[in-house]
Amino acid sequence: MSRTKTIALITIGQTPRTDIVNDYTALWEDVFTIAEYGALDGLTAEEIRSLAPEPGEHDLITRLQDGTSVLVSHDRLLPYMQRAVERAGAGGMDIGIIQCTGEFAGLTAASPLLYPCAVLENSVSSLISKGQSVLVIVPTPGQAPEAEERWQSRGYKVAKTIVASPFADGEELLKTIQGVGELSAVAGIIADCYGFSNRFYDSVSEFYDKPVFIPRRLIAHLLSGVLAKS
Repeated sequence: MSRTKTIALITIGQTPRTDIVNDYTALWEDVFTIAEYGALDGLTAEEIRSLAPEPGEHDLITRLQDGTSVLVSHDRLLPYMQRAVERAGAGGMDIGIIQCTGEFAGLTAASPLLYPCAVLENSVSSLISKGQSVLVIVPTPGQAPEAEERWQSRGYKVAKTIVASPFADGEELLKTIQGVGELSAVAGIIADCYGFSNRFYDSVSEFYDKPVFIPRRLIAHLLSGVLAKS
């Protein structure tokens, strides 16, 4: 019998992230060992505030240990992410998952790292033809123009970009989606943020019968589908 593989969840915020872990365990059950590492783990409130994005910087939204959410600068977060990856490596990870759809390709590790941005892009291109319309959801206003340009450059028509934090009132977001006039012509809904949950997927699927792309759900099914079980 093979050893149970350790999957390291490497978040851009602080651990524990029970919301994410619960989604994984609901799909994986006890197939894998889950370990968590946060880029902001151990930082003081002042140190975290110093990472707040300045005008012109790319922002990311994440959750802290106390449940509050904060914005951080993508570029200035990178060294903290690298340290979290190194801690995960020292802790015996077999595969690491970067818990963000942002670009983190510069990170290095001895074990494989899964980047949701790549999995999301390939999943969308596998099911939606270029030229079709998509609805994109991002968590902050600063990410909206970047996301729209990114998906348009991949050959899709962005019918609408909705800004909504995954940590805010989900009912309001559902109402916004349902109120999109072009929804019936949209070929898929892309949640371009790792914070959106399986519950959000289930809620959207109640009224929308085309593909709904939730990054953490895609990652979970990918790993359970290709890795040998112990």
